[in-house]
Amino acid sequence: MLALGPVQALLKQRAGKVKGPSAEQRAMLPTYVWGEATNAEGRKKTARIKTANGYTVTITGSLAVVAHVLKMRPVGGCYTPAVLVGPDLVTELPGSGSLTIE
Repeated sequence: MLALGPVQALLKQRAGKVKGPSAEQRAMLPTYVWGEATNAEGRKKTARIKTANGYTVTITGSLAVVAHVLKMRPVGGCYTPAVLVGPDLVTELPGSGSLTIE
């Protein structure tokens, strides 16, 4: 059904009307990320980090990856951001704190 022309047109029209938060709103709304993993022995690790707003992290993170690629010129292929630029990229972005793992 989503492939039908009229449905596509309606969805595109509605998507164009969606507005994200302003720069002022983003500055007041940080993102808190939490993750937890448990291994086969039952040992648990919890990771936490506070970053800038998700919209802001998307922008600054994307630009940081592009700058890295232009500077380092890695061999072609497919990379995750952590493999390409290192696992600490998010901690280096404006508005990010340190990553804590307990």
